[in-house]
Amino acid sequence: MFIDLETIMFASLFLGLGLMTQSASADLQLIRYDSYADDGEMIWGGYFGDAATGFGKNNCMGMVYSFDKDQYPLELKGLNIFWAGEGAGVTQEAMMRMYVDWYEGEADEFIMRNGAMYRRLENKKILVAGIDLEGTWQELDFETESISIDFDPDVPGVQPITYGSVIVSLCYVNEQMFPEIAMDIDGFAEEPPPEDGDDHLDGHETSRFRSLIYWNGLWTTSDEYLINTFGFADGGDFIMRLIIDAQVSEDDDATGCEDSADWNVSSISPDRMEYGAGVDVLLTGDWNFPADANVYLGEYELLGVNVNANCGIEGRVDPNMKAGTYDVIVESAGVRRGGVSFTVEDKKGGCASVGGQPAQLLWFLPLAGVALRRRRS
Repeated sequence: MFIDLETIMFASLFLGLGLMTQSASADLQLIRYDSYADDGEMIWGGYFGDAATGFGKNNCMGMVYSFDKDQYPLELKGLNIFWAGEGAGVTQEAMMRMYVDWYEGEADEFIMRNGAMYRRLENKKILVAGIDLEGTWQELDFETESISIDFDPDVPGVQPITYGSVIVSLCYVNEQMFPEIAMDIDGFAEEPPPEDGDDHLDGHETSRFRSLIYWNGLWTTSDEYLINTFGFADGGDFIMRLIIDAQVSEDDDATGCEDSADWNVSSISPDRMEYGAGVDVLLTGDWNFPADANVYLGEYELLGVNVNANCGIEGRVDPNMKAGTYDVIVESAGVRRGGVSFTVEDKKGGCASVGGQPAQLLWFLPLAGVALRRRRS
């Protein structure tokens, strides 16, 4: 059932992918548990080759990844996977569904059997193609595939993972046996001792708990599954390697939600109302606003101010404001900044201009030299 391929000429593959050409600020690292050395010393076989149960449809191969404390916060950037398929000179392909799940501690097959114990971060279809008998590397770049792993969707922007472990699983969409993720041949590596000084969890003394198979509705280790199903005890770790960007700054996200002396005002929404109505508005900028900020629309003060709500300022426009267009000013510690306007329309849709005094506009001149914030790509 299993084939041990010992002689294969395979081109050397740089394990960092093309991802290593990204920003120099990235600290890209490879998380791997297998010992495969691109030398053909691997095994694969018909893990799901039971016609009565659907040739693998909806069944999965997965890997548990753990991280060191000094790697957090981190982002997931890609996967290097070594696939193998059946038939000399014939390539295989499969439509797979990739799941990325997070667990607060160190996950294993027991955690995965209880869906309430973990949280799903991604669910994405991917095509695995061009797999041959001898085995083929697949490089899955999450950015290219529009895969975005957001650890905290309740916070604007894509948030990095700050603790816990990750389970990445690839599941067959259709009924087929191949291709399959290959394994190394030297069993399972010894796990380093836990960083907190505690003893290993039972079953976590080696990397055996990390390579998982989902078959007939049950998660189990690949080792246990192969022994119980085929009597095969010579397996090892899945050749499935995760690329991470380690030590990502939690403040360096796409929302602009961090403190800076260069805070500014870039928008007010909505930017108009009908006379006598009164509306709730949101002011935004590239940075957090000072906590003691006050907001003025001309000479009128914004009511019910909530600073840095949604990385901005929320408030309600005074319904007694006369028709006209007003300069929006944010003031803190004697510093006044603006750059946008708010319009109050009369009942007929018209308005009068209410310009700011010249002295009120002088604060804006120094902002011409303020550089826009660079954000991570």
